[in-house]
Amino acid sequence: MLQVVAKVEDPDKIRDIAKLTAAFEKLQDMARGVERLRAAVAKAGDQRYSALCRELNLASESIDDVPDRTVLRRLVETLEGESGSQQTPNGTSNGGTGNGSQRDTASLSELRGRLLREANRVSSATGRPLAAVINQAANGTFTFANLRTLGAADIGKMQTALTDLQRMAAPA
Repeated sequence: MLQVVAKVEDPDKIRDIAKLTAAFEKLQDMARGVERLRAAVAKAGDQRYSALCRELNLASESIDDVPDRTVLRRLVETLEGESGSQQTPNGTSNGGTGNGSQRDTASLSELRGRLLREANRVSSATGRPLAAVINQAANGTFTFANLRTLGAADIGKMQTALTDLQRMAAPA
């Protein structure tokens, strides 16, 4: 992170207060991401986390082998999506919708997880960003950015997108 923000390996070598502040904020953001990952792994289970690490071709399951923020975000979002518990940017839980029955919430969470897993598969197969894959499959009915806010009324849209994702990058 220091190399990206300030082009140095040692924080003591940063003389520009703006760069030092930016590096500090990025490091705090990464720390929050690691905490979210730990919470998501606790909910999803070690086996699912191991499988996801293999899917992403990580060297191991160690946090030290997560190469960058993009991969960390993909791990967190996939596992949170599967467990149906996302966090807002400030780190607070956003697990339930508060509307509808528990069954609707569970099926919505399951569908969201399936959609994220399939989008992750297509993203890996095509080398395209996860958000771009989801946005294409959703065809304007929703976006990756608002996926976590979709409710029971949006299940049909999500199922259609999932079907489209299953067709993308399918073996010919």
